[in-house]
Amino acid sequence: MEIEQTPNSLRIRMIGIQWVVINSSIGLLLVIASASLLISDNWTPRLWGAGLLLLGGAVLLITLLTVPLWTVYTFDKMIGVVRSEHKTILYPKVIEWRLQDIQSIQVDAEEDSDRMTHYVINLVSTSGKILQLREVTNNPDKQAYEPIAKQIRQFLDLSD
Repeated sequence: MEIEQTPNSLRIRMIGIQWVVINSSIGLLLVIASASLLISDNWTPRLWGAGLLLLGGAVLLITLLTVPLWTVYTFDKMIGVVRSEHKTILYPKVIEWRLQDIQSIQVDAEEDSDRMTHYVINLVSTSGKILQLREVTNNPDKQAYEPIAKQIRQFLDLSD
């Protein structure tokens, strides 16, 4: 995680490229495994090869379209917005909120499907909507996020 601050902007960059590499590698391995099965003389290995090829292609496609290489959160006092930009290999996904709509900054615990607790920074708007600042990997260390949440609160002049 990288943080840059000037008097008028705060930029937080969270890197997630490791998941792109891991998922792409799995997809490529499935495609490579399918190649050896597709050249078989029997139809059963060819069916398995075709299935692996489709599965590997799907893993690659989903990874390239949805898993972010990095996410940049920019708090800009000059234009009065916080911008969340999730950069995937193919395109960015951008969300913007007005800074004046942010009511509080919280570090909250979440439980995943394996019942493991991890933490995220939540920006809570006056309407109750939540924008999460999170890394691609789940972080079980609340103390890693507390200083960042404090820095955002100070930048936005919000109380704890």
